[in-house]
Amino acid sequence: MVAINAVGVASLLLILEGAVRWLRPDIQPAGTEASVLLDDAFLDAEGATVGLRPGAEGVANGAPVRVDAEGFHVYAGNRAVPDSAGTWLWLGDSVLFGVGVPADSTLAGRLALRQDTARVLNPGVIGWGPADYRRRLDAALAEGLRPARVTVLWCLNDALPPRPLVAEDAPASVAVWSRAKAWLNVHSRLYRLAKDAALDRPALYFEHDRRLYEPLADASSGRPEAPVDRALGQLWAMRDTLDAWGIPFDVVVAPYEPQLRPGSRAPQLALVPVLDSRGVPTLDLLDAFAEAAEDDPSALYLWSDGIHFSSRGHAVAARAVAEWDPRP
Repeated sequence: MVAINAVGVASLLLILEGAVRWLRPDIQPAGTEASVLLDDAFLDAEGATVGLRPGAEGVANGAPVRVDAEGFHVYAGNRAVPDSAGTWLWLGDSVLFGVGVPADSTLAGRLALRQDTARVLNPGVIGWGPADYRRRLDAALAEGLRPARVTVLWCLNDALPPRPLVAEDAPASVAVWSRAKAWLNVHSRLYRLAKDAALDRPALYFEHDRRLYEPLADASSGRPEAPVDRALGQLWAMRDTLDAWGIPFDVVVAPYEPQLRPGSRAPQLALVPVLDSRGVPTLDLLDAFAEAAEDDPSALYLWSDGIHFSSRGHAVAARAVAEWDPRP
């Protein structure tokens, strides 16, 4: 009897899984194949950074990923750029990586197609933070790269303190469940639908990350150092390094989907003036996204994801960046 019930439950789950895949093709698998990543690619005294594996091919959230021999995402637009042209180095996390979107439809891929004066170089990796951006920049300069411009795509969760995906002292059961969730995120659309339909996860993430910027409202010199201060410290280090080389440096701030409902722009109101005061030109994408959102802000993001852009969201971002002149 138990075996019969188990077969019945399994059959029902398979039927539901098939129905979800047929009715909701917008629900993509969540996960990046390890084949495109290289552990401890960039090292310094403060830690190690995962990089893109040179020459690798794989899949991230259902979209193909190709990496060139130098460890950058491959874009068709770069093929039209003369060898004598300069380079435009972008640094960022999974939003810049463009998970779930074909490479040439991402922000960096679209910028590569829009101009032929510079190769657009994107080494962005899922899970990166400001320390990783700085470490990757240092490695690029040490390897002899002299970009004509460096841009950071700042995601609001860049103010989070660095942390492992699973704590080293976590119980074995936690590690097993983490691996099980990773498998389900890749292979089961039914699991993703059930998980994400139960809660407004984008709103929860935004409310958490919004609080990370509250310390910036306190301009007193005696307040304790906050994670956002340490994150911005990595930007100041990058700015100083690039200033020494005479290389322009700027930041583009990515909005969260709940900010378009409408929602709070408090993080940007706290962050952008600080960047401006430190001489870092900054483009806040929130207005461009709000204008493009119309009645469906979620269309600018992946399904049930308030952080990662859809192809349409990447197009809005690319257009805003292309029309922006960071020079004073």
